Amino acid sequence: MLDAWLGEKGSLYTKDSLFRCDDACPRYGCRGELLVDASLLEVCVLARHLGRPALEVFDRYCSTVPFVERGFEAARIRFVLRKPCLFLDNSGYCTIYATRPAACALFPEFLSLQGNRKDYVIGNGLGYYPCIEHFAQVPEARKDALAALWKIHQKEIYAGEIYLFGRAGFTVDLREELGHRYEGREGGAVPFSIQTDALHVSLSAGGWWDRIREKIEALDTPDGLGTLLSGIKIVEALNS
Repeated sequence: MLDAWLGEKGSLYTKDSLFRCDDACPRYGCRGELLVDASLLEVCVLARHLGRPALEVFDRYCSTVPFVERGFEAARIRFVLRKPCLFLDNSGYCTIYATRPAACALFPEFLSLQGNRKDYVIGNGLGYYPCIEHFAQVPEARKDALAALWKIHQKEIYAGEIYLFGRAGFTVDLREELGHRYEGREGGAVPFSIQTDALHVSLSAGGWWDRIREKIEALDTPDGLGTLLSGIKIVEALNS
């Protein structure tokens, strides 16, 4: 199943795409500012590509951060590539291009799927990147490929949650920990670094951090990887 899944996914990375990175771009978005999600399956693929254990790759190349969509009472867990990106060489070229996460392959063309690209860019603090301002026109066929790749990406994220926590959409309540860290402060947005620290403390206190590491270590075994892949089938069944 893995090879078939990766084959379908990989075929969408450049299908009907007119986009090309500008060689003159300094890659400051890719290097430092943009958060790049990495699913557990993508961690496995990177581990295979690098010839290293999955847990070692996770520790070396990934960070764990919160995704707060509704409020701090229900923060989801995101695994993202560490920044500055450790996979860019001195010339700014990707050294894992064929096995890069889907989030890399989607950017910036996925903006064509947004109702108002300009509002989305401003609202998400994407700043000025040449690839956003000047990327090629996106054909309708490419939009279809992007939508399909996005669905695959989401299935992998949910499958990872099922594998780690027994259910998709697992969340952590950060309010108590943030209350300790932000006591006495009034108003303003909570800095992302404080949100991230609160998530790490909450995961450790609940015993979840040890579980996450044990489950990622098990991905080097046929049973572990098979269980993760079965989560994709569960997600597909729930969405059918």
